Amino acid sequence: MPKQDYIVVKSSLRKTKGVDVDKHSKDFGKKSNAFTVNDAGLAREIEARYGEKGEVLPGDVVVAPLNRAPDPIHRRTFTVPDLPWLHKKEGQDGTDRQDGETA
Repeated sequence: MPKQDYIVVKSSLRKTKGVDVDKHSKDFGKKSNAFTVNDAGLAREIEARYGEKGEVLPGDVVVAPLNRAPDPIHRRTFTVPDLPWLHKKEGQDGTDRQDGETA
């Protein structure tokens, strides 16, 4: 099972540059005001300290699981069963002739 990624988005208008959690300092992006975390424990800690019911700055960030798209390099192949109406069987070529008969 692939690792779950989490996105941490700044949700307040306070002028905070990032979050500090247990020797980890993460800064928000300049354009997106967000960053990603791939550690579930760190995401829970950020939610506990800076989330809606946080200890340090309540309601400053929102932590949500991030759904990643499948690898674009991996090609998926699908097979379709043979369609019976596309294959002609003997005596079904649109004529009433039997094998060996000529017109």
